[in-house]
Amino acid sequence: MKEDAKRCSYPKAKEEWQENHNTRERLLVGQISLTSNSDVIYGGLESIIEAEKFYSLLSQSDRKTENFWDDLVKSDYWSKIPVEDKEGKQLNVPDKAIPHCAVIFSRKKAQTTGSLTVQWAVFLPLRDGEEDIAEFESVSCEGNWDYTLLLHGYLFLDSGRRNIKKLQDIYEGKISQKLPGNGDEMIEQWNNILATSGTLSHLLLALKEFCRQHQIIQEQIESICISILRTKIFKSNNCHKYLYGDYYWVYRLHPKECSWQLIEKTQNFLALATIPEGIWTVFPQMHEYADSYCLILGDSPNLLLQDDLLKWEEEQIIAIITTSNNVENIFSQSRYIEFLVNLLKQLPNSLSKELQKSLKNILNQAFIRLDTHKLEFSKEILCQLIGFLMNIVGLKLIAMTQIF
Repeated sequence: MKEDAKRCSYPKAKEEWQENHNTRERLLVGQISLTSNSDVIYGGLESIIEAEKFYSLLSQSDRKTENFWDDLVKSDYWSKIPVEDKEGKQLNVPDKAIPHCAVIFSRKKAQTTGSLTVQWAVFLPLRDGEEDIAEFESVSCEGNWDYTLLLHGYLFLDSGRRNIKKLQDIYEGKISQKLPGNGDEMIEQWNNILATSGTLSHLLLALKEFCRQHQIIQEQIESICISILRTKIFKSNNCHKYLYGDYYWVYRLHPKECSWQLIEKTQNFLALATIPEGIWTVFPQMHEYADSYCLILGDSPNLLLQDDLLKWEEEQIIAIITTSNNVENIFSQSRYIEFLVNLLKQLPNSLSKELQKSLKNILNQAFIRLDTHKLEFSKEILCQLIGFLMNIVGLKLIAMTQIF
């Protein structure tokens, strides 16, 4: 392991921790040399979850001091473990209550085809290589890399020490928050809170750090995201509210740079079918939209909820058309016409008079100003645009199409 590598501190290295929204977090990053020509890189973060998340485990009357954690381990329902004192006498002492979690992505060269392995751990990995269990899953990943997503939490295990208690029920949302009435319920509630509000809620943050720390390229990030979306965790609707608690991980479109970014959910998201080269020049209004909204590609494997995507409004499309520099730019390439057609397809069939007027205007200008024999776009693309207007422009426009 390289000297500058950072691994879970459990958390002992308090001077390295920082306060972040009442949650202490610490970045993890490193590289491990397995052989002379085989390395593993990893990155992510670990966190100590604030006490407030666990207040539901105790009633107000059971909180007798200012230290919640002391009161929790003194609860009648808190798990106890047998130990021996100095004289060899058997004692039952409260189990440790440490709200510690970590999410770590790692990567090594694949021997054959690439893969993504999701592995739960309580410091050490639990069961692996088995199907139909919540603690382990492996899916294919395009490319020649093997990725591992390690999900750690200081969770309670079953008697065999290989399974997290009620993890499958947590995935399926079968554990509702309530005041524990016995020891089993206390364990269930603890695991539910730590696995969801702790581990799963840090997954996107860890993905961002892994990609940033090791400068993972766009195509490889896309492959990771495609595989992530196929996992049980991301297919579980119950897990979505934790995975997407505060952020989305998306491929953001912007004239300065298109890149994968962690974006707060409070941002407004708009999807585009395509983003042709030169679009920012041909349609200057897109600059303003790129700053005001988070523009994404609809077919990218973005990690977000589709319900949070806004619909394009007619006023926005009108602004895109009317603020264009000149019609020659719009009609210089078929991809720009296709861009407009894809925007129009997102609107209802009935178009406003203002939008009809804007579309008729650019078509009229195109046929008046441009030499039709030099138009580089295909007839099919242009006819798609004309098709939106066929019922509203009249015989004059229909006559124009006879050129083709």
